[in-house]
Formats: sequence, structure tokens, C-alpha cells
Amino acid sequence: MAELRKREENILQASHGFITQHRWVDTIRAFVNLEAAGAGGREVVFQAGPDHPWLIKTYAEVAPHPCAQALGQEVFQSGIIPSDTDFRIYRDFGKIPGMDLAYTANGYVYHTNYDTPVAVTPGSIQRAGDNILALVKSIVNSPFLADPGEYRHGAMVFFDFLGVAMVHYPERIGFVINIVTAVVAVLCLIKKFVRFPTKKKNTTEGKMSKNYGVIFFTSLHCT
Repeated sequence: MAELRKREENILQASHGFITQHRWVDTIRAFVNLEAAGAGGREVVFQAGPDHPWLIKTYAEVAPHPCAQALGQEVFQSGIIPSDTDFRIYRDFGKIPGMDLAYTANGYVYHTNYDTPVAVTPGSIQRAGDNILALVKSIVNSPFLADPGEYRHGAMVFFDFLGVAMVHYPERIGFVINIVTAVVAVLCLIKKFVRFPTKKKNTTEGKMSKNYGVIFFTSLHCT
């Protein structure tokens, strides 16, 4: 069974055949790809776009239980993970914007004989249904759907905050934040390891500190 499941997505022939040959291709403006790397849990948005920020904005506005991580997108698209999804086929061959969502809980049963309905975590299907229904309805009614190519404005940084709210901003803003953070970190290190002139301590305080130091050293020596 596991071997058959592995062959199911071998080089993604079905999605490639659909997006390159089917008569419906010209009617598609965006897609929501439902994936799995486990058996339930929170379905996480781990790829979006490319360069269509309106998709993430739409998800952030309507998803009642948001769960998304731009870090997952960076890791997945880096090639570190030896896997792929239909998202790449639609993106590269269809030039269509979309979103990739996947279950990740109980990943140890994925594509094994133990991948049965019993392994699906309670509430995960209802949760996914709430999110996906709201997302699809909003995308279908979105003014951006008429001509998605007109709204290509670069990549987005996105992540959820404790599954309650979404944080998202343009990648260029993230670049500025990273630079500022790096500069502050370097300045803190310089301040820590390079001695700057400081005011002389009060003479009385200095003597008291010296006396306390002598007493402490003496007590240690005696013990």
C-alpha cells in the first residue's frame, strides 16, 4: 500500500497533464492546493503566491483559525526537503497564483499502512473546513481575481500569532527589519567587548566595594 501511495504522486503527472492540456485551464485565475504530510492537526499555509500578496491578505482577513509560516515556504523551496507538491506545477507551468496548505500532525504515519482515519486528530477536518470555505468564498468574490497578474507586488512575509491573528508585510519591509536588527546586534556586541570611558565612581563607594572584595576573598580562603 505504501508503495502504491508513493507512485500516486510520482513526478506529479496528473497536475502537469491537467495544467498543460485541460480545456479548463484558461478559466483558472487562482488555486488552493490541499496537501498533507501527516494525519490532521492544524493545516498550515506554507507556500503562497508567488508575488501575489492579495492571497495572503485575503487569508489573514477571513480565516477563523489562521496558521501560516513563511519560514516553511523558504525551507520547502530551498530544496532541503526531498518532496514537492502540485503548487510548483501550477506555478511554473500554469503561471497561476495560489496557496499550499498541508496537515503535519502525526507525520510518522504518513504514507504507511497506519495512515488510516483513526490517526486523524479530532476536530482537524472541521477546522480545515472552516478556514478553506471562508478562504475560497473570499477568493471567488475578490476583485483581484479578475486579473491576478495586475496585482503582482513582490513576496510577502507572513506568520500567525498563536493561531489567533495573522502578521503579514512585504518582503522589502522584512529586509529592512533584518538589517536594523543586525546593526543593533553588532552595536550591542561592540559595546560589550570594547571599553568606553566611564565616570569615576564615588570614592566612598569604591572603598566600600574594595573592602567587601577583600572580606569575600578572605572568607573563601579560610573555608
